[in-house]
Formats: sequence, C-alpha cells, structure tokens
Amino acid sequence: MAELRIHGVELGLETTNIKSKDFSWKTSFIYSRSKNEITKLLTNPTVRNMIGYSSSSKSVAGFAKEGYPLRSIFSVPFNGLNDKGLPTFLDSDGNSTVSGIRFDSRNVDFLEYSGTLIPTDKGSFSNSFSYKGLSLGIVFTYSYGNVVRLRKLTNSYNDFWVAPRELNNRWQYPGDENKTDVPVLYTTYMYQRLFNGWKELNQAYLTYDYSDVRIAKGDNIRLKEISLGYTFDRNFLRESRIRQLSVKLQATNLALLYADKKLNGDDPDFLANGHTPISPKRLIFTLRVGL
Repeated sequence: MAELRIHGVELGLETTNIKSKDFSWKTSFIYSRSKNEITKLLTNPTVRNMIGYSSSSKSVAGFAKEGYPLRSIFSVPFNGLNDKGLPTFLDSDGNSTVSGIRFDSRNVDFLEYSGTLIPTDKGSFSNSFSYKGLSLGIVFTYSYGNVVRLRKLTNSYNDFWVAPRELNNRWQYPGDENKTDVPVLYTTYMYQRLFNGWKELNQAYLTYDYSDVRIAKGDNIRLKEISLGYTFDRNFLRESRIRQLSVKLQATNLALLYADKKLNGDDPDFLANGHTPISPKRLIFTLRVGL
C-alpha cells in the first residue's frame, strides 16, 4: 500500500546546578526533530480526501501523498472576496469560481500543500527545586514545524456553536473585500437572490473552510505544568503509625505563551488533534500515605 522513510534525532541534557545539604536545583532540556516522507503510495484520492473534509465541526485533517509527509494538509487556493463579500477560489483550470469546486473530483493537482499536522521539532525545558521536604517543579514545552486548519466558519451560524472572533472583521459593506478575507454572513435572502439554491451557497462556504486562507502555524510555547509538594520528615511521623506522608498540588495546561495570531486564542495542539480549541486547565491534588 505504501512505503515511508523517516529519520530524526533526540537530544537530552540534564544538569544539577546547585546541590547542598538542604537545597538543590536541577534543569532538564529535551529536543527532538523528526521528519518523514512517503516514497510510494497506491491511492487515487478525491479532493475531499486531500483536504480532509469532515461533516462534523472538527477541522482536523490530514492525508497522504507521495513525496509528502504523513498527515499532510492540502487546501483549495483562495482568490479573495468578490464585491458581494462571497469567497472565490481558483479551480483546476486556473479560473475564479465561487461554488464550482467539486469535492468528489479526482483532479487534485491544483490543490496547494499547506504543511503537515505533525510537528517536526518539539521538546521541553524544566526546572526542579527542593528545600528540605519542600519541592517545586516548573515545565515549559514547545513545538514547531507544523500547521493547523482554523475552526470552521460555516458551523458558526447557530445558537449551539461559539463563533470565532474573526467574524468581527467580516465583509459588511462594498469595498471591504480590499481589507478582509472573512466573507459576509450568509442569509436566506442571499441564496435566493445570488444563487440557484442553498446547495451552491453552502458549497461556497464549505470550500472557504478548506482553503489555504484558513491555515495557521502550529508553532507554540506553553507553560505546561507547575507542581508544589511537601514530604513530611520521618522524625515528625515517628510517634504515628504512618511511615510516609506527602502532599502535592499540580496544575497543568496553565498558559499558552506563544502561538500564531491567526488562531485568535485557540490552542494549536488541540486543533491538530480534533479536540476542543481551548486546552482545559487541570488542578490535581495528591495525598500519599504509607503505613
């Protein structure tokens, strides 16, 4: 079915910066780089396959093509908005169209390669401190070299979906097509007057969701974890039946420190894997008792 070539490297560095009787400070740095290429693939995909079309609200995509990496994203070339605020695209013949891109077509050569969902480079930087029984850990993670597809705009026009902030910059008046690439909100009036029916209008906005203008970089730096713990001294526990007692408070996914501005606050790692666009924060309390 397919042949794949993959190569990479992973480096790790751990240092003990300070070490005394009561206090220590350790640092850890991890970096990994991995690239892959499909060298042989026996498929005959459609446009739908290549752009990773999904009928759900999730925009995760990724397909395979010979000469490209796994989970590659291919996109319809965006050609700007017209004077009515509708999105236009370049078809397989290089002509501009609003609703003429056929998702069932097997002519996929006109699609543009946007990148891969899999980061090529990633790693972490952490520091751990301890003073007698008290411990503190801080972990930062980073990744780059991938892309993500932005949330679908066509799922934003109902009462059950949180609309992206970028709709504030949508086309509203003639001339806006020169300063924005976010189309006008479609209405029943629009498809009755400008189109033959709902199907053509819906196709235009679906195509917009899978165009190259809906691509953002997946590069990010985040404060992944902070933990604070305390291990009680054995002398303190001598008169009790407890042999070991420790508590730990751990907070994860605290902050996204850097990401592409096009994401408007969405989390690129979660978008790439089809989850909620905002990473959930977690607070975990752990109590360990040894008898």
